[in-house]
Amino acid sequence: MLQGDRPWGTFLDAGTGTNSIGWVSGLATDRWVAVTGAAGHAVQVRDESDRVRRPQDRIILGNWANPTLLAGERFDTILADYLIGAIEGFAPYFQERMFARLRALARGRLYLVGLEPYVAERPETPDGRILCDIGRWRDAVLLQAGERPYREFPMEWVLEQMTASGFRVVSAHRFPIRY
Repeated sequence: MLQGDRPWGTFLDAGTGTNSIGWVSGLATDRWVAVTGAAGHAVQVRDESDRVRRPQDRIILGNWANPTLLAGERFDTILADYLIGAIEGFAPYFQERMFARLRALARGRLYLVGLEPYVAERPETPDGRILCDIGRWRDAVLLQAGERPYREFPMEWVLEQMTASGFRVVSAHRFPIRY
């Protein structure tokens, strides 16, 4: 709806996964580039997009903290689908700088999807405590496996960072998730 009649053009899926690449590869783009920091995700994205990937489309295994990643490229449309929280596992504490990295690549729109923190405080309700415990358990398992848990940020912080990096926020929406 927000895209309207504007063409998708060159498209960057900045934190790709099987869900986002399934959507992106079905759009009328000139070309797309999908970036992931996880080798396993790169294989999954390759397999998911195999039937529809064109010669001009690319899947890149890379780290956003690397300043040469996509150096010199520009994109008409950028999708950052759960990227801000997930980047913690690949480039810890890089979230603040991520928006400047994306701004340097943007020639058009940025679509950002994220999740607000829900494991921050001990909730008052029994249902809330169960959800919080599940999140804490997930984080503990990731830490025990030698990985870093996601680090989600509130929408207000994200909007401030986007604006500070030169993006103009056109629309922002919250959608409830039912657990």
